[in-house]
Amino acid sequence: MRRMSDLRASKRGLDLVDGFTSVAVAAGIKASGKPDLSLIVSDGPCVVGGVFTSNQAAAPPVQYCRRVLRRAEHRAVVVNAGNANCATGAAGLADAKTMAAHSAQLIGCKPAEVLVCSTGVIGVPLPMDKVCAGIDAAHAGLGKRGQPRPATAILTTDTRVKERAYRHSAGYALAGIAKGSGMIHPNMATMLGFVLTDAVIAKADLQAITTRATARSFNRISVDNDESTNDTLLVLASGASGKSVSSARALAAFEDALTRLCQELAQDIVRDGEGATSFIEVCVTGTKSEAQANKVASAVCDSMLVKTAFAGRDPNWGRIAAAAGYSGVKFKMERMTISLNGVVIFSQGGGHDDRKRPFVKVGGRGVVKRADLAKSMTSGDQRVVIDLGQGDGAATRWTSDLTHGYISINADYTT
Repeated sequence: MRRMSDLRASKRGLDLVDGFTSVAVAAGIKASGKPDLSLIVSDGPCVVGGVFTSNQAAAPPVQYCRRVLRRAEHRAVVVNAGNANCATGAAGLADAKTMAAHSAQLIGCKPAEVLVCSTGVIGVPLPMDKVCAGIDAAHAGLGKRGQPRPATAILTTDTRVKERAYRHSAGYALAGIAKGSGMIHPNMATMLGFVLTDAVIAKADLQAITTRATARSFNRISVDNDESTNDTLLVLASGASGKSVSSARALAAFEDALTRLCQELAQDIVRDGEGATSFIEVCVTGTKSEAQANKVASAVCDSMLVKTAFAGRDPNWGRIAAAAGYSGVKFKMERMTISLNGVVIFSQGGGHDDRKRPFVKVGGRGVVKRADLAKSMTSGDQRVVIDLGQGDGAATRWTSDLTHGYISINADYTT
């Protein structure tokens, strides 16, 4: 990616983007009484790019959105948390349509111009009386100060809000929110995510850029290797800034900005992984292509043995090397180098240890004891770099460790 200095961070969140109004309410869908319904409304017609789960058990809201996204323009997104409206059959699809129709009546647009998302427990019918009353309350609260932010109302097992916002030097803004903590694994976006921009951009360009940005962000994270049924990423462009994104250069700059925003939200999801105590970045270099590097990084990030090794603060190079070896990418062990937190743990076909082959800092700047390397794994971010020494390809993915905390959270989680 290029020219990240073009972006200036903001704490205003979705409010930074012109042409949209958004709000959250507590509709009573969650037993906790916390905010659980959000409404995002465009002042006028907007274009939308979307990416969805490839899970064959896709929830009715996903099925509905896939159909209506074919429209040229849309006006709003309504989202509920606490109930996934999944595995609910024809009634579930009817409920998704009702959410759209009820919102559309209040906004003054066609039902197909409203996109619908749900997240939460699978297999339970939506309490439509509460949902519709929540939509009424949300619409009444649009534009009023002191209302909960949408980022707070899309959470399930999340422990923190995930929201990012940037103003671009080209004159437009981008802001996004996401939810995700468990059931995080690539094959779309593995969460719910909503990004707003006030740039002027063609729908076809926005869709193509959204797909590519997802491939380098939400499709490069993993917490537990489980792909959800409701995964949705929607990018809405109001055009309210009047700043056109149409030339090759402008489109490339916009893609860089959107990719960065999505990567940061994706990393926020991993940092909030259920039971996680470590955020792990896996960088693979020296492959013949980016696709090969991504394949190796995926194998390492998805390895339960690698994840549990990090949970145990064990600099176990064997687990990392083994995962790279079964990735399907051909390479020579003698050329592979693996480093962990700036310390070489594998090189020239073999691992390092305290006895025969000491651990050394990258660049050979000194010897590191195993105990000190293990200590570096107890706090802060972890970084694994794997160089296969056979090309210029590179890719990075992000994962978390797997702890007893994950089991505690999910052992009693119904459907």
